[in-house]
Formats: sequence, structure tokens, C-alpha cells
Amino acid sequence: MPVNSLNVSGYLPSRELIAPLILALAVTLSSCSSTGSGANDKTATANSVPSKSAASQSTAPKSAAASPPAAADAITELRLGTTAAGAAIVDQTGRAIYRYDGDIKESGGSACDENCSAQFPPVHAGSMPALTGLTLTLGANAGSDGQQQLTINGLPIYYFSGDTAPGQTGGQAKDRMWWTLDKNGSANST
Repeated sequence: MPVNSLNVSGYLPSRELIAPLILALAVTLSSCSSTGSGANDKTATANSVPSKSAASQSTAPKSAAASPPAAADAITELRLGTTAAGAAIVDQTGRAIYRYDGDIKESGGSACDENCSAQFPPVHAGSMPALTGLTLTLGANAGSDGQQQLTINGLPIYYFSGDTAPGQTGGQAKDRMWWTLDKNGSANST
């Protein structure tokens, strides 16, 4: 008995098969590249978020734990502290604060995506923290995780997940893009 053979040369899949595949690919790719810049982004200006400063300056690290404040715990203070990278802005626990060269000042969002924020989580904005010995402009914008992220002088700020104790600066100069901040909120790029 002869065996029937199937000739598939010259076979082209129908539009009914290709269209759903292209749509699924487009949806998958678009969900992989969220930078936080959208219609719901908010940029705080000097008029809407006043600059805070304090007369005293403390450079001694505090002995509190260095893990970032939990989402329910707002950052309460920024000050100049002594770190492994020299004098740098730290939070109330002595944990170093970072900026990312990929961010654009006053853009209303963060260029650090979800993969990036696993290593450099955003500093969430609750109420504006006290500034001890610093004169900076504080604000908030949309972070990559959808929560409001604290900004210093118009740039989003971050922690480094590898810093586990006060004064550590393991993220300093990482990829030549991440920097602790000096007393003016500029990058400590030395």
C-alpha cells in the first residue's frame, strides 16, 4: 500500500497564524522597557516643593541599622556623613545615597528600570525629610516601581543594595555611572 507524502515546500502560514504571534511579541517587548516616563509622571519644582535646610551639620555616622527604610517608614533625614568614599549625603541610618548618570534632570521619571532597581532601589518619598547641615532642593517624581521617588536638585536618588552597614559605599563609581553625593548634591566622582 502506498504511503501518502505531504509536500510542504512553498507553504506560507496564513495571516490568521502570523497576526497573533506578532501582537504577542509586541506586547512582550513593550512591557520590558518601562522607564517611568508617562502621563502620570510628576516633577516637583522649586515653587511646589520648598528647599529645606538646617543650621547645624553632623558628620558623625549614627549607629542605626543601614537597611533602607521600609515602604511604610519614610526617610526622615538627609545629612552629610563620613563614608568609605569620603564625605557624602546619607540618610538617618547612615546609609549612603546615590545618583545615576543615566537620569535626566527634571525629567519627571527615573532611567533606572526594574532590573537596575534590584541593585539600586529608589529612595521613596513620603513627607520631605529634614536636611541637617545641607541646602538642597528636594522633590519627588515617578520611580520605576510606580511609587514616588525622592529627588535632590531635580535628580532621582537611590540606595545600593550591597551597602549593609552605615558608611558603606559599594555602589560608588559602579559602571562609571553611579555616584554618592557631595554636600551640594553633586556627584562625588573622584
